[in-house]
Amino acid sequence: MSHGMSGWLIATLAPDCGHHGLGAQEVLSLGPDAVPGLLGIVLDAQRDENIEDPGFQRTAALAAELAVQIGGSTGIPTLTDVLLRGETTVDLDERLWGVVLHHPEEAFRATVARKDWSDVFQPRLGDLLGELAARGFLDPRGFEFLLSLLDTHPEVAAAGLADYGDQMALPALRRALGRALGEGRPDLPTAHELLDAMEVISGELGPIERELLVWVTRPTRQERRMAKQLKALLEAQRALEALEAN
Repeated sequence: MSHGMSGWLIATLAPDCGHHGLGAQEVLSLGPDAVPGLLGIVLDAQRDENIEDPGFQRTAALAAELAVQIGGSTGIPTLTDVLLRGETTVDLDERLWGVVLHHPEEAFRATVARKDWSDVFQPRLGDLLGELAARGFLDPRGFEFLLSLLDTHPEVAAAGLADYGDQMALPALRRALGRALGEGRPDLPTAHELLDAMEVISGELGPIERELLVWVTRPTRQERRMAKQLKALLEAQRALEALEAN
């Protein structure tokens, strides 16, 4: 993209403030020739000097939408990459989610084609894998990633694993539930998310888990104590099941 084209696109789109005004219509009239420049604006939105510029972020959000409106799915790999890096503001994030999930097959291909997921924002990758799974796009490496994410971002991982719906996740979810209800102050929102995921995957919670879900949904000090007692009962039940299995 030439600097001249880049400057012209920004100057043309900026007055629209994120809406399809006259500037957007003028860019649309350029057709496919505008797509590289529009994607370049989205990429530039990650620069330090532009992240703090709300006007640039709104312009980039509009550029992302126009790039897909003009070029279809051709820009989805680039937009998926920007989304996964998580180095943008709310205005651009919201537009990126919308356009990327409107083309889930291309977003899935772009995501699984990455050989290294360590250079992306891990919770964002977990969110995207879950959203894609909910649309029928499942990946074995994605499932393993979500299992590992239980250690650091259990709420995100639980939501994604629920979308995968694989009962192989249940033991890891139970271990994460034990950590959430561990020593000290229980992490009740996380416990709630984990229990929800277990219910979605298994179809039905056990009686102790059902009671636990009630307590973590509307906790008081007394109810938190009850949650700890229920956790102990749940652990005892698991130990008994293990003994019976042997």
